[in-house]
Amino acid sequence: MFKNVEQSKPLKSKGKGLKSLPFKECNNGGTNGGPTTFILLIASTESVSTVEAVRGLAEAALARGHGVTAFFNEGSVRLLKKSGEKGGSSLFPAGLQLLACRTSASTHGLTTLNDMVEGAEMSSLGELVDMMVDSDRVLFVG
Repeated sequence: MFKNVEQSKPLKSKGKGLKSLPFKECNNGGTNGGPTTFILLIASTESVSTVEAVRGLAEAALARGHGVTAFFNEGSVRLLKKSGEKGGSSLFPAGLQLLACRTSASTHGLTTLNDMVEGAEMSSLGELVDMMVDSDRVLFVG
């Protein structure tokens, strides 16, 4: 069934989906003059450890000139709620692109961008797949 796997070509994103992905736009090079790494963080829970992991990894990567996107799905979308005790834009560093799974957001009562913190955007699992293909590193947290 998989006898021609070594001959198959890797899938490439067709560039559809989100208007601006940091790993498409950010090309400023790392602090050592090397190429920038584009990192995708995927969060699934709304726990304190998820917030700490996303914040810590994003701060460290952004400080080194890397592009970072955090994709929130399942219960973690509640971290992006505009007026709630769980979330807030102050939880995450400036420069981090915040994306929420549209289906998960709707399930948890976040139906418009006005329900979410400033700078957060709606996305989808299909766009997540494209981002996973295009990113240099993908980390699942929470």
